[in-house]
Amino acid sequence: MLGRISKLSGVHICALDYRLLQEAPFPVAFDDAREAWDHLVRRGYDPHDIILGGDSAGGGLMLALLSYLNMKGVKPAGAFAISPWTDLTMSGASLYKSKDAMLPVERLEDVVNICLGDAARDDPRASPLFASYDKPPPVLIQVGIDEALADGSRMMTGILRNSGGDVTLNEWDSALHVFQILDGWLPEGRLALQDIAPFVQTSFDMAKR
Repeated sequence: MLGRISKLSGVHICALDYRLLQEAPFPVAFDDAREAWDHLVRRGYDPHDIILGGDSAGGGLMLALLSYLNMKGVKPAGAFAISPWTDLTMSGASLYKSKDAMLPVERLEDVVNICLGDAARDDPRASPLFASYDKPPPVLIQVGIDEALADGSRMMTGILRNSGGDVTLNEWDSALHVFQILDGWLPEGRLALQDIAPFVQTSFDMAKR
């Protein structure tokens, strides 16, 4: 999927191999994301040369990093999130209605407990729904209209907009969690990636004006 986004948008992608919850406790993944940003800066990239992106738990991690940067006065060119997991307090009603085969919601409670341990579920490094933003850069969020994380994406959209951000929420009918990985098998997967590509290009253009 990342290779196809790169080809469609014409940009290089730095894929972060952050430590997963099986490898290290919270907030190590967030620390890895922050270090990845610092690595790009050390290599000579300015914030307006970088667009953040992520899917599922990685989408939530990306939005947490966006808040961290935003509140330090650092603004990437933009950000896109594919079916992001934004709320580990498990408050969205869609979590309890979805039958999405790609995301077994009956196991999410176990995942939260393993991931966070004794940490607060509303810690903004884990649940960006509780993070702060101040005029964030443009954000594109894609989510299936009936998938488990749909309500979290909708609430995240509202928070970013209320913080002065320009946010596009694309909801897809009858779409699985992170259906974009099925590009080549599912026509909607390619269509969604084709929406991401011009967003990336336009965000770079706007950031450099």
